[in-house]
Amino acid sequence: MQLASIALTTTDLIMMGMLGATQIAAGGIAIALFGLLRTSSVGLVTPMGNLFAQTWAKGGISVRTRLAGQVRLGLLLATACGTLMVGLMLIAFPFLHFLGQDPQLLALGYSLLIFLAPSLIPLLWLQVLRNAAVALKRPGPLLLITLVAVLVNIGLNLLFVFGVGTWPGMGLPGVGLATLFTQTLMAVGFYGLVCRDALLAPVLRLPTPSSVSLRSIRSRLFIRDTLKLGIPTGAAYASEAGFVSVLTLVAGTLGAASLAAHTLAFQYVNIAFMVSIGLSHAVSIHMSHALPQGDTARMRLLARAVILMGFAAMGVVALIYVTIPEMLIGLFLKNNTANVAGVLHLAVPLLALAALLQFADCQQNLAVGAMRGLLKARDTFFLTMVGYWLIGVPVVLVFTYVFHMGVNGIWLGFFIGLSATAFLLWRRFYYYVRTMERKALN
Repeated sequence: MQLASIALTTTDLIMMGMLGATQIAAGGIAIALFGLLRTSSVGLVTPMGNLFAQTWAKGGISVRTRLAGQVRLGLLLATACGTLMVGLMLIAFPFLHFLGQDPQLLALGYSLLIFLAPSLIPLLWLQVLRNAAVALKRPGPLLLITLVAVLVNIGLNLLFVFGVGTWPGMGLPGVGLATLFTQTLMAVGFYGLVCRDALLAPVLRLPTPSSVSLRSIRSRLFIRDTLKLGIPTGAAYASEAGFVSVLTLVAGTLGAASLAAHTLAFQYVNIAFMVSIGLSHAVSIHMSHALPQGDTARMRLLARAVILMGFAAMGVVALIYVTIPEMLIGLFLKNNTANVAGVLHLAVPLLALAALLQFADCQQNLAVGAMRGLLKARDTFFLTMVGYWLIGVPVVLVFTYVFHMGVNGIWLGFFIGLSATAFLLWRRFYYYVRTMERKALN
């Protein structure tokens, strides 16, 4: 499902490439800010899946009623969070020119963002519904609806970007409008499918004024637990997304060709990252099922299995990136557009670096999922801050501006920051498992 999901943004980037390298650069800036706030928002609602899983694991006569109430509250929180982030996105974007970004690229990127930003709200709705479905280990409809959405997104992109008949289309803004329509259709379509599932339908009920009470103790406890886990998780996600945004801004100071090359190569990082996300969600939910029983043996087994799976999956990814880099980058570019040769010259070597950093990126993401399953979101935030910002960002700046390594220096610093974060997170995870084992013996 994660791989199908990244196909949506990959399609968008291909459409930008058909418009030209300038559109890729402008779209890259808009996507960087959108990605930062989207990731933060998803981080806020993602721990709901762990709370849903614990509620389901504890069982009881009224488990479905309790879970349904939690889902309704989750949808309300997602709507509030999405609305706030959309406003922040549209207000903050023009001020990026103070960070050395080209004003013309910003103006073009804003025309995309004004349609792209509102798509965050239906995206968060889908995330909440998805969390509940995965918590009950019934993710089936997710894959179907996402695969259909990929095809719909392609058609809408072609329509809105390039037009039909005498209508010339909207160009770059059409990419954002297509995403808005697609995300909305995904949320509505998924809900329509789960209503046919006997297990999910009673749980995934939409909120109404009479069905949600913010005054009840149970509702307040769920909101408290969601914020207790969601705020540090969202901050940890924002820490990584902010780190990535800094990389994009640094690339932007090196010129349009460097920014376009960084944007293209980073899309392949995102594709591999989706494999990591899928494994991370899986290990997180299973950890949450093991936590109420204090089953540390199962926790260790899950951690070992997912670490090995991560290395195996990234090995396949690395082999592909090193073997056919020019073909992969060429998928996003048209030979008759300006600056293609310069972008290819910069982007192709980045895939070799991407093959290397995928291993570190995967492991830090898996560790985040394992820590979230143990409800240790606050530790995750502090450790990612150390890895990304105290180690990664300084190294990026030194490699880029002191050693003059250009965009390659950005990516080497990226690898070092991710590696440090992965080491710190897994080290802390095993510390907590050993602590639980000692308490059990006493």
